[in-house]
Amino acid sequence: MLKLFTVLLTGILLAAGAENISMEFTQDFDGWGNWKSEHSMVQFLHDPALGRKAPGSLSILLIPGHPEGKSVCFTRHFEVQPGQTYTGLVYVKASGIADQANISFGFQGQDAKKNFLGSRVQSTRMSGRDSRSGEWKRLVYTIRIPDTGKWQQVGYLLCTMGINHTDKGQIWFDDFQFFPGP
Repeated sequence: MLKLFTVLLTGILLAAGAENISMEFTQDFDGWGNWKSEHSMVQFLHDPALGRKAPGSLSILLIPGHPEGKSVCFTRHFEVQPGQTYTGLVYVKASGIADQANISFGFQGQDAKKNFLGSRVQSTRMSGRDSRSGEWKRLVYTIRIPDTGKWQQVGYLLCTMGINHTDKGQIWFDDFQFFPGP
């Protein structure tokens, strides 16, 4: 009976668009793309050896000569609905980045054709200074999507995990989650 209830509940949640997404990056990029500012000098890597709980993570390596003010990030789209709340979380580890660096984890609204809505990026940040310990740190962001104005047209959130304001170092991302609700 419990198994039948679990199957029915899972079906209801999936039909309602509710989906819990977890990525540990053990094998590859798990569908993540990337973006970089013009003249950026970076490598976007899958690190098969380093991970928070198990081997595997995504990494951005800043190559000598990378301009300090340039932004770089991993990107991925997630389907969403107006009037809903979603939470994303990811663990971050950094090495050799500048104190003034900004490690960011954010979301930006897009319509069903993945055109930007013209909304600002909503994000949380951690400074390079705060990442000095060499330990994995958690970034969490909860976004309530309005069901009015330009947000009525939302079909996707573009998630970004990145860094700017540093010309050196390396950053890793692991154990990503995205789910409905707070």
